[in-house]
Amino acid sequence: STVAAFVAAIIALGKENTRRLREVVGIVYRRNWSVIKLSMQLTMDVLRGKEQISGFKRRIPAALQALKDGIAEVKRVFTESVAAIKKETQMYSAAIGLPGLIPIQYIFDRIFPSTLTAPFESALEDALLQTAKDNAQIRKLTLKKFTMGDIAPRILEARLFDLGNRDMAFDLEMNWKSNARADVEM
Repeated sequence: STVAAFVAAIIALGKENTRRLREVVGIVYRRNWSVIKLSMQLTMDVLRGKEQISGFKRRIPAALQALKDGIAEVKRVFTESVAAIKKETQMYSAAIGLPGLIPIQYIFDRIFPSTLTAPFESALEDALLQTAKDNAQIRKLTLKKFTMGDIAPRILEARLFDLGNRDMAFDLEMNWKSNARADVEM
């Protein structure tokens, strides 16, 4: 049942989002582990006499102090790591996996191209006007005809960001084998 829950979590979260989560956990683990190893190495160096402390009786208190300092540093690094993850997750509300992508893809299939043609056409007209203004060799660029085609983008993954009480943003990764067409007159 644990394996089934793990597989279901990967499917719900999405492979790419799971990979990102694994990377973040790996970075935190490696960072904290390196600090632990360094503090233990320093403690052992003090005990072995590599730190130029004379007499065994002086080495033990020095080693204990080095160990305490190392533990304090591990706590600090771990706290910073957790704080950084918390700050990121405060903005990052959800990773949308395959089950959540199905309704988003359905919406894209239905609103495309009819709803998105006008904004794309307007943006293209503005870009052509700006290009003509910025380039002295081009006197005029006019968009004669524009069509979005009939192929909607395929949503590969999505993330949701909470931007406050009334605002949110989506980060969509998509693959779009477009058959859009623009006829431009120069």
